[in-house]
Amino acid sequence: MGPIATMYLELHAEVEALARSLAPEEWAAAVPATPSWSVHDLLAHVTGITDDALHGRMAGAPGEEWTAAQVARGRDRSGSELLDLWVEQAPQFAGVLDSIGESRPVFDLLTHEHDLRGAVGRPGRRHGGLLSALTRQVTESLDTGGRLTVETESGRLVEATAGAAVVLKSTDFEVFRSRFGRRSIDQVRAYAWDGDAEPIIASWFIFGPAPAAVDE
Repeated sequence: MGPIATMYLELHAEVEALARSLAPEEWAAAVPATPSWSVHDLLAHVTGITDDALHGRMAGAPGEEWTAAQVARGRDRSGSELLDLWVEQAPQFAGVLDSIGESRPVFDLLTHEHDLRGAVGRPGRRHGGLLSALTRQVTESLDTGGRLTVETESGRLVEATAGAAVVLKSTDFEVFRSRFGRRSIDQVRAYAWDGDAEPIIASWFIFGPAPAAVDE
């Protein structure tokens, strides 16, 4: 089993265990990071990605209509049914990801794990392990003209190589969550920047920013 499959299955096991522990009312809870969704909707999307990929339903991925179809389809299934299907399909899906070198679903699943944790008030996995490794990758992909240094609890993730350096001191969790659109632009502006951060912030978000502050 290759590294992408290992990462995906680690996250799958964590999210599945957390979801299995939810009370019925928690499945109906709103998700602050994706405000139009309930927890059930979120997990219908997470499990629907795997189901769609294995059945060749990839037209429009990862667009809004594709995602909405997963959520709509999942509403006809109980939470247990969604998770049972995911458990059945996850190993095959993880193997496919490895075979084609596709790591984006790993980043997506970590993002949605913390969306779920925020919705049900069960924070966790905010340091080390996969979070640190994936935060480093998503920070190194920033196009800042070599002017940005980012320091977190896991070390220096990227170091400026050009003049007029901007320095950000933050945490792996904040960097990861904000890069994937789980913070508003005002929240990111309020980070501990040293230097003119506005040009960096303009290209900071892979998705988003969030339309309103997300506090976790």
